[in-house]
Amino acid sequence: MGRKKGVKRLSEEFYSNCGKILNAALGVESNLEFFISNFFCYPQDSKTFLFNDLMVSGLGFGVKKDLFNSIVKKVLLFENTKVFVVRKLTKEQKEEDKKNLKELSELNKDIEFVQKIRNFVAHRERYFIDSKFILQSKKSTKYLYDNVEINEKIVKEIQEKSASSAKRIYSFLTKVQSKKTPFFDPGW
Repeated sequence: MGRKKGVKRLSEEFYSNCGKILNAALGVESNLEFFISNFFCYPQDSKTFLFNDLMVSGLGFGVKKDLFNSIVKKVLLFENTKVFVVRKLTKEQKEEDKKNLKELSELNKDIEFVQKIRNFVAHRERYFIDSKFILQSKKSTKYLYDNVEINEKIVKEIQEKSASSAKRIYSFLTKVQSKKTPFFDPGW
């Protein structure tokens, strides 16, 4: 009976951790939706929510991430706005572009990690091996590096990356909305 209770407890922990991972990934996806909707329907009003419901929420996670990246790069980087006005970039503008690209790259790494683990949880099979539950590929040929143990450590890492992603996404939204460009200022 003791072994059964131990396995049951491990199973409950496993599913609890899987739920936390899916919830954190959903948070990242919701933040991307918020960014996209508020970019296209600014200032926020009922049209913003309608746009999100009809257009943005139906897109896949990867498409939302790509759209977010495209918006940030097209609007925020001085390098891309010089198309509208022939000018040379100042040293400060080049530095700001470098800083924004670095921040965007770090954000993308966090989002990709969250997305990768979320996909493991959603699309892998659960096995009980060596007194722990792991997620394994459904493929016939299995490799040790394909196994993922879902534990508190990975859950904490996902939650930290999700929270960090939310802050950065909102930071980019603020920067994009406050930037004077032809997208937001017709008199530019």
